[in-house]
Amino acid sequence: MTVGMSGYLPDVVSQVSAVGSAVSALGSDISGAASSGDFAQVLAAVQSVENAMALANGEVLSSGSGQSSGTGSGSVLGSGSLGASGSGSGGQTGGYSAVQAQLVSGTGYAGGYNSAGGIAGTGSGTSSGAVTSSLLNAGVPANLVPVFEQAAANNGISPIMLAAVSKVESGFDPSAVSSAGAEGIMQIMPSLAAEMGINAYDPVQAINAGAAILSSNLKMFGNSVPLALAAYNAGQGAVQQYGGVPPYPQTQNYVKMVEGVMSQMEAG
Repeated sequence: MTVGMSGYLPDVVSQVSAVGSAVSALGSDISGAASSGDFAQVLAAVQSVENAMALANGEVLSSGSGQSSGTGSGSVLGSGSLGASGSGSGGQTGGYSAVQAQLVSGTGYAGGYNSAGGIAGTGSGTSSGAVTSSLLNAGVPANLVPVFEQAAANNGISPIMLAAVSKVESGFDPSAVSSAGAEGIMQIMPSLAAEMGINAYDPVQAINAGAAILSSNLKMFGNSVPLALAAYNAGQGAVQQYGGVPPYPQTQNYVKMVEGVMSQMEAG
């Protein structure tokens, strides 16, 4: 936000000019005082400079009407006199789009799900540190926690959503194989793994692939988490065909299970 400075700059110029005049006079005042031996005159000259600087400092830093960064959305410092932090709200990002960012207000996540608060704004949610704790508490192997967090950030989705899918799919077992033939920690079908060029049994590759699939689902279905989860289980085509979560008991139960895990993880 651009802040108008009309009516304020003249005061600043005046005060700066006063400082300049006082400094310019200081040299001659000291020379004259030295010749006459009047050291009181020296102190008075120095004091005049200090007074001018103090006045200018007060105008520029304290009592001016300008603003550091303005108020409202996107403001880091908010409102107040120039040089003051003030308060305000707004965010650098929102929704499923932050990558280790600091949110000020609104929804979205910054290394975490639905987090807010940060530089100078307000809000509540889950911080990145709390997300890490949630992942560990949910059973994510410690060595894979940063993999889940980075894969989620790279694909603009919630790491809690990604980890919840993995927990329901495989219990975080990289060697898991389902009765239908789905493989690995994210239970990706061999045909899809081949299409994506990944080894489903490699947890790093699989987690990144799972994040990409969920991201694609969210984009296709308007950021609807239930529909994105249903598409992960039954395919995007099935969700499109039925215009919602398909009437398959297995898929409907799957969506409820993942959302339940997400809720538990978000609650800490």
